Amino acid sequence: MLVVAALLLLTVATAFFSLPANAQAGCTASGTYNPSATITVTPTTVVQGGSVTITGSGWAPNCTLSIALGNGTVSATTDANGKFSIVVSTAGLALGSNVATATQGSLSLSSAFTVVGSAVTPTTAPVSTGSLPTTGSNTSVLVSGALGLVAIGGLLVLFARKRRGADLAA
Repeated sequence: MLVVAALLLLTVATAFFSLPANAQAGCTASGTYNPSATITVTPTTVVQGGSVTITGSGWAPNCTLSIALGNGTVSATTDANGKFSIVVSTAGLALGSNVATATQGSLSLSSAFTVVGSAVTPTTAPVSTGSLPTTGSNTSVLVSGALGLVAIGGLLVLFARKRRGADLAA
């Protein structure tokens, strides 16, 4: 009896440890996860060499899933609620539209994003041309007119004094 129990225990242990890791916890498409699983890539537009965050929910809990991205694959592990989040560099991805495809068992979902070239920064300062528009009156005409009136007033005072001096001398 003890030998039979030991053999049974050994058989169960061997079967348990020889299964793939994601099959051990029910990670295959067996209906143990939410059928409305999601995958999202943010931002949806990224400069080449930058990073994107790939998140998802509704996957089998505590399991590893693979994410195909360009010519490579990365892995992410879901938490107890079936959620995952991973930050991935876009270095080496082609410019234009790209797709991240997460696969766990028979469930496979994709999310598209765009990789753009690096932002162009100017190497020289911009050159300004033209001038600002005039938004008020031309004050130089007013100043010239005021100076002319002061000069005329000064001449009138001077002539008036000379005339008075000539009248007193006569």
